[in-house]
Amino acid sequence: MVLAVILITLSAGPNVATLDCSAGTDVRADTAAYTAVDGTTYALAVKSDDDHSSNSHQCQSEYVVVVKAAGKEAQEVEVGTAAIGEYDRRLMVVASGFTEDGTRLLGMTCEEGPHGAEVGLVDFSLAAGVDAARGIEMLPVKNCAVPISVAGTLASGEAVVEVGARRWVMAADKGKRRGLKAGDVVRALKVGTEFEVERP
Repeated sequence: MVLAVILITLSAGPNVATLDCSAGTDVRADTAAYTAVDGTTYALAVKSDDDHSSNSHQCQSEYVVVVKAAGKEAQEVEVGTAAIGEYDRRLMVVASGFTEDGTRLLGMTCEEGPHGAEVGLVDFSLAAGVDAARGIEMLPVKNCAVPISVAGTLASGEAVVEVGARRWVMAADKGKRRGLKAGDVVRALKVGTEFEVERP
């Protein structure tokens, strides 16, 4: 199979992938990939399958960062937010972009359940690579239709996330959140003007 590389100009709106949790071979949804300075591409993906427990009739979700260096096979790095729950629940990932210094890829996850949904922050260090993905449950929301994204970072490196109409400051390694304070300066993420997407 020949893969064609298509350059797509960024438009307003997040880089999102969604699916309903189901079983099967390679059930997944991937965001478009962002390309780093060295040519390596980074994307987020959500995958699902039966949890394979005897008669549980539940579906397992898994969130990964997909890293593909030029001329090499893609690697998947688990974010650590996999969960088991009902079939057909909505799963979502949002790839928001690179930090201003180009050292981290930031994004978010959302997973619906019987009592609402949970959103989490994905913080991936490009330098540390396969040992670097961090994912944490962060905030309850009504459902995954609530707009979520990472707006940027503070000088401290903490991520500033947008959940609906509110902004929160979040540090993946501390597991704590707070509201923005007067004087907080948000440094916008870098996404460039194009993403590189592989299509069959």
